[in-house]
Amino acid sequence: MISALICIVISVFFFERTKTNTRLEKHFYWSLSLKLISSIGVGGLYWYYYQAGDTINYYHDGCKVVDLLTTNTLEGIQFLFSGEWEGAVELHYLHQPRALFFVRLIALPLLFAFKSYWGLSILLALLSFWSTWYLVISVLKYIHAPALAVIVAFFYVPEVLFWSSGVLKESLSFTCQAVLVVAFFSLLDRKKIILNTFIFIVCALLLLKLKFYVFAVFVPVLVAYGVSVLVDKKKELVFLLSFVAFLFIANFTYPHLSFSTFLQVMKANMEATIHNSEEGKTALFPLFDSSVLGLLKSIPKAIATSLFRPFIWEADSVLLKFLSFLRLDFLIGLLMSLYCWNRKISFEGKVVLFYALVMIVLLTISSPNYGTLSRYSIAYSPFLMLVVLSPIVSFFSNKRGMKTDKANTQGE
Repeated sequence: MISALICIVISVFFFERTKTNTRLEKHFYWSLSLKLISSIGVGGLYWYYYQAGDTINYYHDGCKVVDLLTTNTLEGIQFLFSGEWEGAVELHYLHQPRALFFVRLIALPLLFAFKSYWGLSILLALLSFWSTWYLVISVLKYIHAPALAVIVAFFYVPEVLFWSSGVLKESLSFTCQAVLVVAFFSLLDRKKIILNTFIFIVCALLLLKLKFYVFAVFVPVLVAYGVSVLVDKKKELVFLLSFVAFLFIANFTYPHLSFSTFLQVMKANMEATIHNSEEGKTALFPLFDSSVLGLLKSIPKAIATSLFRPFIWEADSVLLKFLSFLRLDFLIGLLMSLYCWNRKISFEGKVVLFYALVMIVLLTISSPNYGTLSRYSIAYSPFLMLVVLSPIVSFFSNKRGMKTDKANTQGE
């Protein structure tokens, strides 16, 4: 814990030395505090409520790697680079490549945290927080969106705040997404091209190893958006053609991105999730049979499930009831957004909606457990919330501006 506390102090010191009194900086201490509390909350949920789960298994495997590093440093370093385990004890995730990769990534931070779960949790939360902080700065700089909508979407949405903290793959995968966006906008702005290209490639590869589904959509969307911005003509058409071209190339260069294989993997994951879940805690997609037609038929239910379920009457536990109230809040927010919407949507808004809808369909069908889906949704939910919140913030900002102008006119 001492090392984690030192990192918190360093973060605060760095912020105080570099702040420029912008509107965003007023949210620093609130957002940082909530992030750190959430990291403790994730641990508390698994250690004391579930008393089992991914985060605990990651920690135990990480401790075994740290023990190897301290007793046989050469073998430990070899494992970190190769993933070939030769330790005396068995790793829980030894035969799960993506989970094992995450264990390899957290081994050194866990060593730095003196094998403290809570110290590691805080370190990952800080990493997630700072990447999100610079993501918000980049979005405010390069995208025309209401500042309050951006800040709320990335710092205060409960699911995003909670699941992007703690000892979970989602913490690092969301960090990769955030850094990818920051490096991407810097490349578009032609800043430090070599450095940002390197950062972009490294984070893309990390995302590929951690969250294959997210990589398969997020990176192509970013690249396609970049091409459309550079061409600067018929952006929507250029974006779609670039996205399809990227997937077409990937279909022949990376076996797992083959469309037929992709659908088969989705079907297998869906069946495994349903089999391992309690009855009533998953959505069912009987029309999906690993075919394109089955996928298309399942899209409406997938969207409704991701955005609005579980319904309150479907929730049979405290956590699911809380999740159902979050879904109800989203529905109310969506209706308000539609009411405030001026019937115009920016190109960036269309790109975000496209990305969110594709992710919703893929993740909901392949992982239809309500709780799991809530965790996985952080890959797209902050971006979707930005689109939903923007019309509301703009509407009330304009209302307030009109009242101010009226008051000034009357005063004159």
